[in-house]
Amino acid sequence: RLKQFQTATNHKLHQYIDNKQEHTWKYIRPYLILVFLNCLDFYKYGLYKELESRNTNMNTTIRAMTPADKDSVMEMMRVFYNSPAVLSNGSDEIFARDIESCISDNPYVEGYMFEQDGAVQGYGMAAKSFSTEYGRQCIWLEDIYIKAEYRGLGIGSQFIDYITKKYPDALLRLEVEEENARAVHVYKKSGFEFFEYKEMKKE
Repeated sequence: RLKQFQTATNHKLHQYIDNKQEHTWKYIRPYLILVFLNCLDFYKYGLYKELESRNTNMNTTIRAMTPADKDSVMEMMRVFYNSPAVLSNGSDEIFARDIESCISDNPYVEGYMFEQDGAVQGYGMAAKSFSTEYGRQCIWLEDIYIKAEYRGLGIGSQFIDYITKKYPDALLRLEVEEENARAVHVYKKSGFEFFEYKEMKKE
């Protein structure tokens, strides 16, 4: 009988402990989830502030392209036009014409350099036209190239803002490969949207 009593007592005790543990877990689980979510938010906020700090501290200067930039721009154009971001490979002859047009008094195209403390970070080219569809000037952002080590720092967005402020009444247009998700994200964030129709060309 003593053995039966001990066995029954142990069973009851284990049952009590199991129930107690289950009750305790149900009680603390919401708090653990809340702590986890708060930690996750804190991490995301810290990461956001770090990126924001990097962007703020970049001090990128956007200036007009000059004859002294020819070699640097030529090198960047070769890389840019040989990347998946562009369908055409271009050629040095075309690049040279583009650069020359940017640094001359050509009224249809402008060239820009992105730099920090004299270090070239990238370049941009903007062409001018008129949109009869919208009844106003149209600025085509033909090239926006950022060197790999400077990507993700907001330079592309800064250039778009720069052009927007320079031509506040103009329609801004650009071309982008849909597979280039990073660029699409930047452009959509800046207010661009896809046309529902396709464009055509004749050379």
